[in-house]
Amino acid sequence: MKVKSMVKVASVVLASGLILVACQKNLDSKSAQSPRSTDLQHVTDIAALQSIITQEDATQFALALSPSSTISQSILAGSCPPITTDAHPGIYPDTITVDWGTGCSSGGITRSGKTIRVYTGDMANTGSEVTTSYDNFFFNGYKFEGKVKMAHNLRTINPQNQYRLTYLDRKIIQPSGDYVITNGYITIRKLDTTAEYPGFPDGRFRTNGTTTNDELKAGNTYQYIDSIDEANPITYNFCQFATKGIKIISFNNGDPSWIVNYGKVGQCDVFADVTINGVTTTVILPLAP
Repeated sequence: MKVKSMVKVASVVLASGLILVACQKNLDSKSAQSPRSTDLQHVTDIAALQSIITQEDATQFALALSPSSTISQSILAGSCPPITTDAHPGIYPDTITVDWGTGCSSGGITRSGKTIRVYTGDMANTGSEVTTSYDNFFFNGYKFEGKVKMAHNLRTINPQNQYRLTYLDRKIIQPSGDYVITNGYITIRKLDTTAEYPGFPDGRFRTNGTTTNDELKAGNTYQYIDSIDEANPITYNFCQFATKGIKIISFNNGDPSWIVNYGKVGQCDVFADVTINGVTTTVILPLAP
C-alpha cells in the first residue's frame, strides 16, 4: 500500500535525488557478510548531511518556480516573516532578495541571512533560468555558499516539464566546520499534474545526473562522484522517499565504490541496499543527523 507523504516540501529530498534516502527492498536478500562499519557510517553521515542540504534545495525550488503558491507562502511565514525585495517585478532580468535577518523560524526550520535569486525570465516558460546565491545564509546552523542555477529546459506535453539544476561550487559548512563542495547537475522531470509546481512530495517524477563532491570530514578529505545510473533513474511516486533507482558513489582515493539501490517496486519505506566490494547490506538511512 502506498504511504502518502506527510512531510512538507522543505523536508524532502528534492527530486534531484541528491543522495541516499530510501527504497523498497527484499530484506531477506542481505549478504551474510557486511562491509566495514566505517564505510556504512560514512554512508549514513553523507545521507544525513544531504538530507539537510536538500531540504533547503526544496525550499528554493518552490520559491523560484511558484513564489505565490501556498507552499511558498508557508515558507515565508513564521515567527518573523523575512523581508522580500523584488527589484523589477515582471521585468527581466529581475533580482529577488529574501532577508531572514538574524534568524526566523518556520515549520521547525530556522534561517538567517539572505538568498538572492536572479531571473532571466518567467520560470513558467522554457528557456528561463534562475540563479540562487547566498549572503551569510544559514539553515538550521548549516552555512550555504556558492550558487545553484535552475533552468526550465523542456516542455513536451503538460505536465511533463523538465528542469535542470546546476551546482556551481555550492558549499555547505556544518557547525563542526566539516563541509562539502558540490559541482555538476541533475535533471528533474515531472510526470503528473497533481501539484502546484513540480510535485514533490505529492507527485510523480524522475531524476538523473552527476555531481562531483569535495568533502572535509573529521580532518580527512574525500573526493567522490555521485552519479545516478542512467538505466535506473531515481523515481519518486507520491512518497517522501525515492521509490526506485540506483546511485553510484565513486571515490577518487581508491576506496571502493558504493552502489546504492532504492529498489524496483514503487513502495515507500526507509531502507536502502548498499553494495561495497560485492557485499550488500540493507541500511536504514536518516533524514537528519
